[in-house]
Amino acid sequence: MGHPETGDAIAQLEEILEYDAIGGKRHRGLTVLAIRELVEPRKQDTESLQWALTDAINDATLMGACIYRLLKLYCREQLYYLNLIELFLQSSYQTEIGQTLDLITAPQGNVDLGRFTERRYKSIEKYKIAFYSFYLPVATVMYMVRIDYEKERANTKKIMLEMGEFFQIQDDYLDLFGDPSVTHKFGTDIQDNKFCWLVVQCLQWATPEQYEILKENSGRRRPRRWPG
Repeated sequence: MGHPETGDAIAQLEEILEYDAIGGKRHRGLTVLAIRELVEPRKQDTESLQWALTDAINDATLMGACIYRLLKLYCREQLYYLNLIELFLQSSYQTEIGQTLDLITAPQGNVDLGRFTERRYKSIEKYKIAFYSFYLPVATVMYMVRIDYEKERANTKKIMLEMGEFFQIQDDYLDLFGDPSVTHKFGTDIQDNKFCWLVVQCLQWATPEQYEILKENSGRRRPRRWPG
């Protein structure tokens, strides 16, 4: 903090971490602790945004860099250090691929329901959510406790990716049907033209009239028209 050349930047980084890293469900970090216990027992809304877009991009880069500083600080003397570096780099890449798939499938201001296929949905959630939210924490622990057999890792990945898919489907469902006082969600996925599970299912089962209603309301923030 007191370095004469970088003190201001480090102070900004501290503010970023306190703002963005504190709060939430913390299930990714807690998963690491929970799995470690199992395999080796012990002996935001827009009004809250405070920075401009350009600042947010730089802040995200700073936070990403902190991953590797923390790994170096706590793990560099460990045999699994390089494994974790590679794991986190791969997970970051997979997440960005998923985010890119999401952005090109449901771009803002361009509603094309023909892109909303179940296959594409599963690909997006696998890369955007499941790898870093479910597989990454468990794979981290497996390296830490030296479980590095190919069969075990493959089985773990399969299970964790399926859990990630289930999590996202449930999250999409709760966005519309959950209690807002509990979920803090207000059912705007369709108005926001988000590629969600409910839209995928609607496209598979809807009547022509229901399809037109969905099309009219996708990406449009105005009163919705539902079948009588």
